[in-house]
This record gives sequence, C-alpha cells and structure tokens, in this order.
Amino acid sequence: MFCNFDYYNLGLARYEFEMRCTNKLELKFGDKRTIIIFNATAKEFSKSDILIKSFLALMNNQVDNKSKFIRQIQTEIANIKENPERRRGYMKFQTLLADAKYEEREKAIAILVKSLRDVKVSDEDIKAKLKENYDLSDKEADKYLQ
Repeated sequence: MFCNFDYYNLGLARYEFEMRCTNKLELKFGDKRTIIIFNATAKEFSKSDILIKSFLALMNNQVDNKSKFIRQIQTEIANIKENPERRRGYMKFQTLLADAKYEEREKAIAILVKSLRDVKVSDEDIKAKLKENYDLSDKEADKYLQ
C-alpha cells in the first residue's frame, strides 16, 4: 500500500508486517503473506528502501529526473494524459467512484436516521446532527427524515 502520509508517524519509508498470533508472537500464520505500507513523506531510508525513494518522492511531488524509473513513470503519465480514450476511461472511472461514494453516503445516512429513531431520538435532534455532521441544508436534512 502506498500512502501520501505517514500512517504510523515514525518517519519510516516502509512498514512491513507479517501475519502472527497476537498471543504468541513467535507463532506465525505460515502463509507467507506480508503487508507493506510505503510512506511518501518518509525521512528515514534503509539500504533496501533506496530503490523506492525516488518513487516516494514523486508521490510527494518531489521529482528526481535523474532516475530512469521516474522518467518512465512520467512518460507513461504524459501518454495517458494525451490519449483521449484513456483520459475518457479515467474520467468515467472517477465518475463511477464518485457515484459509488454518494450511494454509500446515502445508505449510511438512512441507516443512521433509522438507528436514531429506534432509540427514540427526536427528528429535531436527528436533523440537527445531520446538518452538523454532513454539512446539509434544512431542505437536504428534511429529505432524510421523510
């Protein structure tokens, strides 16, 4: 996983995890899965992290044009931006993603309203919380209370 922030706030370039038993740390799950989180804002790089350093810098908008790998990535990005079909595909993906987020938000608000009503919270209090937490107008909040 690549993050443009330091998930654990330790400044490491890479956080590597293996599946282990939480009660007996020496007992490994044994499926050889490893989860690695790369931090684009890293300050510390081990010898094995040096190869990814340029890519993490690129993620953080610090371009190293000396790296052949980074030049290849930049060329591919430029090609994608210049290709109308790929650009349309990307725009469609972004639209579908936004639609999915909107649908999930709608479902979450509906579930919240139902749950609050189940525990006898007044519609007036629910409306106030919806407006506060979801930045809704009176009219938008009223829609969820119908």
